[in-house]
Amino acid sequence: MLNLGFRIKLSKGVSSGIQSLLFLFCFCSVQSQVLPQTKDSYFDQATVTLDSAISWINVKRFEADTVFAAASTQIIQRAKKEKEYNKLGKIHAYVSNWYYLNSAVYNPDSIIFHQEKSIEFYEKAENFDTVYQGYVWISPDYMNNGEPDKAEESILKAVHYFEKTNNEEWLAQAYSQIASLYLYTKEPEKVIEYSALSYPILLKKGEFLVACSLLQHSSAAYLMLKDYQKAQSYIDQSIQLGLENEFVQKKDILIVAYQTKGDIYSEQSNHAQALFYYNKAWQDNISLEGKENADFYRYNIGRELFLQQKYEEALPHLIAGIKGKENSEIEKAPEPYLTLSKCYEMLGDYKNAILFRDKAAHSEVEIFQDKIDHLKSEMIVKYETEKKDEAISAQEILLTQKSKVQNLIIGVAALLFTLLFLLLYFFRKNKKATQVISQKNSENELLLKEIHHRVKNNLEMVKGLLALQSSKLEDSATKDAMIASQNRVQSMGIIHQKLYQGKNLGSVEMKDYFTNLGEGVLDSFDKEDRIKIECAMENLDLDVDTAVPIGLIVNELLTNALKYAFPKDEKGTIRINLSKPKKGILALKFTDNGVGKEANVAPKGTGFGTQLIQLLTQQLNGEMKESSGLGTSYVFEFKIDSAA
Repeated sequence: MLNLGFRIKLSKGVSSGIQSLLFLFCFCSVQSQVLPQTKDSYFDQATVTLDSAISWINVKRFEADTVFAAASTQIIQRAKKEKEYNKLGKIHAYVSNWYYLNSAVYNPDSIIFHQEKSIEFYEKAENFDTVYQGYVWISPDYMNNGEPDKAEESILKAVHYFEKTNNEEWLAQAYSQIASLYLYTKEPEKVIEYSALSYPILLKKGEFLVACSLLQHSSAAYLMLKDYQKAQSYIDQSIQLGLENEFVQKKDILIVAYQTKGDIYSEQSNHAQALFYYNKAWQDNISLEGKENADFYRYNIGRELFLQQKYEEALPHLIAGIKGKENSEIEKAPEPYLTLSKCYEMLGDYKNAILFRDKAAHSEVEIFQDKIDHLKSEMIVKYETEKKDEAISAQEILLTQKSKVQNLIIGVAALLFTLLFLLLYFFRKNKKATQVISQKNSENELLLKEIHHRVKNNLEMVKGLLALQSSKLEDSATKDAMIASQNRVQSMGIIHQKLYQGKNLGSVEMKDYFTNLGEGVLDSFDKEDRIKIECAMENLDLDVDTAVPIGLIVNELLTNALKYAFPKDEKGTIRINLSKPKKGILALKFTDNGVGKEANVAPKGTGFGTQLIQLLTQQLNGEMKESSGLGTSYVFEFKIDSAA
């Protein structure tokens, strides 16, 4: 059974002290148990029970153990063999938690994947209470990944279920997540409403961690409404409740409370009190997580010193604070960069002032692009674009003028002034044209990402429809054909996913693509524990017109190998290699160590896969060579410069 927990996660568009208040799951800890290791296994199945293995993974999820990923995969495979769906749900939840706590870079795909798997297996086990508890805890994962629609959908499922089952405690948990969601979307009245619904129940149940955070939600909401007295009252209640009770992550939530208290004083221009609480949050976090992680809290200290015109004293705090924010996966807001730019300007360092002014402008552009998805009217988009361009243009003109003034020489003849004016006029005219082109490029890039995102979602819908249809079929041949079609759709969907998630919209990194494609095909055939797929190749980027047919070819070869190359549950290895041996040539090698093809034996299946491979090979102006011995090998050579 899941227990309520709290983890700090920085969210978009919320005041600095309350950026941390999104809830995620945490689990009961158990006695640590050392699992014996053999040469080929992380634990001995003959002596270690599945329950002991799960206990081990529960303890190790809090540690950055290098063998955790491989060991957890083995434990998942064992639970799958034993069809222990309830335990599979628990394992995937633990693995999701491990990715959250121990990844050097925030990895939303792995976190959400395992959490969704957890819900899926709990549903198979008909453990519906835990299924809908999972929907409560995946909601903030979606919020952290910038998917508020999915967060709302998940939490509403949980609310409807717990209302129907009269589960007061978990309904309160769900209401607390709705309050978090409204804090994310900056709707303070709704935050106050749902916090008030949830808080008394959680307090009665002794859930002090969430109760404290809900008080901080209410404080943040009243701060948005400029009701400083109520904001102060709620944050003081949160601090008092935290000091009087012991619970997990008590120190973390108190640090956030002190930060919020500093925000309230800062909003009222009480800089001395704001500085006191910002310093307290910083010093407490140093003792909790170390100096480097605590640097995140230094920005507000620097800002308060800047407002008191203590520029030299403010500078190191501003620099460290911005670095801490950049290392914390928080959305890059323009305000910190603007403050640092002004500080440099007041100290006479105009070079750095311009540098950080540019960073602020870049950050503002990123935020603006995110907002475009939620705008309802093209006229609003146009208006916001013009407003942003005017703000950036005004800032750049101001900095340009200051830079030029320093270089002017008093007493220069009128002719030189006239020439300088003409030069400045043409420079600004060209710069404005460049800005327009740059803005258009940014808009086109955003639209292209949205297109790829929507194509991927549509392909996912097609795959889901095929899966739904195949589940109703009884004929095995027809069912296999439907599964093959699902895998083909999936191979194209992964391409579009990589395009909108990557930095380069024109190309796909193929090694990572093959890895994801292989995992998906193995999962569809339920052969992860027997077949290993190796991508022995360097990172290689291909344009989408080349990547899609090659992805379909590899998908067909994988499907064929998994169906025929390893009969009777045999184990084996499939190797994929893609390279550019010389200019204009692309070489693909696909081998397996299966049973190979027998001579004079008719091919199995409908032959559609083989026909599709031949057509795709012709499309890429390529040739295919097939050989059979100890396994089967396919070698393709494509002339990509002249591919159709």
